[in-house]
Amino acid sequence: MTTRVREIDHSGDVGLEARAATFAGLIEALSAGLMALRVSGPVRARERLDVGVEARGVEAAVVDWLNELVTTMDIHAWAGASASARCEPADPDPRARDAVVRVTGGIEGEPLDPTRHAVRFDVKAATWHGLDVRRGDDGAWRARVIFDL
Repeated sequence: MTTRVREIDHSGDVGLEARAATFAGLIEALSAGLMALRVSGPVRARERLDVGVEARGVEAAVVDWLNELVTTMDIHAWAGASASARCEPADPDPRARDAVVRVTGGIEGEPLDPTRHAVRFDVKAATWHGLDVRRGDDGAWRARVIFDL
């Protein structure tokens, strides 16, 4: 299965739709989409910043992870090139809203360089508005996330 992510317009904000074979792959696809929303231009994977969240349910794990990325990239004035994620459990039940889901990993990239990186959107946060995280009948994970600008 091909992992994919695409940008979607949303009245005054911006969103992402992603699809992947695994929940960790979905997190990575959304992370890549977020990094592309924030910065354009070539970004080198020179350093790594570790990131981790623990949440109740897959929806909260997605929102919390993306918001942790936003905060980490803001604090470090960071341009992200790629992300890696590991999830516990590896295959969480999307219906178990109170089940603990841990996502750990990191983002590779480099300090933001205004001579090479153009800021596309000042992403403030991933929101719960219109959030949809599900596993389809085909086993693929899908998500739709709107970001506050």
